Amino acid sequence: MFLSEATLPISISPISDESGLGYCLRSISRNGASLHGLRRLLGIDNVGRFTAKHASHLGRIFRQSSQWFESSLPSIEKTKPYKRDCYGHRWFSKNNLRLQAPQVCVPCLHSKGYCRAVWDVSLSTVCVEHQCYLLDFCSKCQKPLRWDRPRVDVGHCGHLLTSDAIKKAPKVLLDFQTLLERKFDLLVNQDSRPVHADELDWSVLTLSGMHAALVGFGCKEKPYEVLHSRIRTGAYRTEEWALFTLRGLERWSRWITSSPLSDELSSLVSDSLLEHMAVWHDSVQDQKFAVALLERIFSKNLKIVIGGRLERLSQLELF
Repeated sequence: MFLSEATLPISISPISDESGLGYCLRSISRNGASLHGLRRLLGIDNVGRFTAKHASHLGRIFRQSSQWFESSLPSIEKTKPYKRDCYGHRWFSKNNLRLQAPQVCVPCLHSKGYCRAVWDVSLSTVCVEHQCYLLDFCSKCQKPLRWDRPRVDVGHCGHLLTSDAIKKAPKVLLDFQTLLERKFDLLVNQDSRPVHADELDWSVLTLSGMHAALVGFGCKEKPYEVLHSRIRTGAYRTEEWALFTLRGLERWSRWITSSPLSDELSSLVSDSLLEHMAVWHDSVQDQKFAVALLERIFSKNLKIVIGGRLERLSQLELF
């Protein structure tokens, strides 16, 4: 039965940088209920996901603006290519966002009492303020975190989340997180400068493009490793995303500051992820960046393949 005409007795406002799913958990638990109970109010099953299509009903239930839910929950489109809009960004891989396997900074939870929206981004693996890795498991029982839990600071196992397992984050990840948060918060990826083969700059990329390029550089642990097809869909742990990011940044830095291309790099970088980025993108800058990398690392001249018409590349399928 559809019960979304109901409203909660306690109405709390979302915080400007709060996660959409995190707000739903914080608000519903404040009212002594659970996300399962919220699903019943919406008339969806026990494993159903909260998406932007529920915005108007959630706005009524929580007595908040439906526009906030529209921007803070994913609008999943069942189209090809796969794409979703969330937090003002467009995402082209299912694992760009952590919509089923959340992660948190425990000191932030205890001091601020809410989940930050940027923690929903898979490449977000550290907290700049506390200079530590994010956690996606309970430090007491090691069980992975779920959105379906009693409170934002309690695991579904019933344990209060603690800082016992927190590890200090390296400077390279903290610096990258600063860049990621700046792009996430301010949408500063609207740079209109053209990207040439000799001008490969991370700052011109959208967040989805940054994800594809960085994971493309860092997902392989060893040369010629065969990647599983889940590389663009798999729900990896925080420590795995951190390894992808560290390897990607290290290889990128080593390549961009070294002389001529080596065979080693072409065996370590995933050309399929770069091809996917070149075809499915939300920015011409992303496309040109991916094409430039494919040309310089793999000698793949996609301009020739498509007759030099890069603006029509998104109409093709490479795989």
